Amino acid sequence: MEPETEGRLVSDRKVISHRTYKRVGLTFVGLCFLVGALYTGYMYYAAPILIQEQAEQFLVQLTNEMEKSLSIVEYSIVPRATSTLVIPAPADIQVEQLQSDYTTARAGLEINKDAKVPSIYDLPVGDITYLEYLSNAPLEIQTPLYQMHHELRGVTKHFNRQYSQQSVAARIGKPEEVAYESMAMDAEGKLSFYPSRNVVEARFISEMLARQFPSMAVYVREYANSFINDGIAYGHYTAAEAAVAIQLADDYLAQAEQNQATTPVLQSLEE
Repeated sequence: MEPETEGRLVSDRKVISHRTYKRVGLTFVGLCFLVGALYTGYMYYAAPILIQEQAEQFLVQLTNEMEKSLSIVEYSIVPRATSTLVIPAPADIQVEQLQSDYTTARAGLEINKDAKVPSIYDLPVGDITYLEYLSNAPLEIQTPLYQMHHELRGVTKHFNRQYSQQSVAARIGKPEEVAYESMAMDAEGKLSFYPSRNVVEARFISEMLARQFPSMAVYVREYANSFINDGIAYGHYTAAEAAVAIQLADDYLAQAEQNQATTPVLQSLEE
């Protein structure tokens, strides 16, 4: 091969090699940009949604696990809770009165049945929700707290079996109007309206947090009361029936305070 020809080939190889490296480099930079854009999009948009979905799935799992074990629960915080705690039989309220109270409660409240089902476990505790607080609390608080939730659900289910009660919406002949009915269902698909499990838990959670964080007492109580009042507007129960559930939670707490195991849960954690 002539030197001149060989020189041109070498030169051509260098040009091709340079162009190839340049293209590979540009492709690499482009891929890096794409990966960065995808990661940014995930962190700002997809991740929060996935985290929220995981939290909701955890809540459902927690609820189901608690429900499934109710048949074998031992009432260690409030022994004989199902016999020492009592509630009155449901009052016989005229349909006209139920209709009037329901209409008044529902007035002005916009209900989007396609929205996320409300949950008292979403109550903010500082920068986190109550669900996150419950999941990450120290064991000396978490263990008795789980047990108290467990017992309250058991007591509520005991009375739900004793007093089978339809929703207010069903009692006035408009069952299709009940909102967020699924929030009143237990793991077996049975409804809890008298006493309402949601009301019992809302009252318990707010009063327990009010004891732990006195500076938040007004806020958590107002949040719980608003949650309970919304249940009236959803057509779940009447104000009087909600009051019965509130009293049940208060009676349980009064007895629970006599057990030293609840001291870490029902004392102030603020300095």
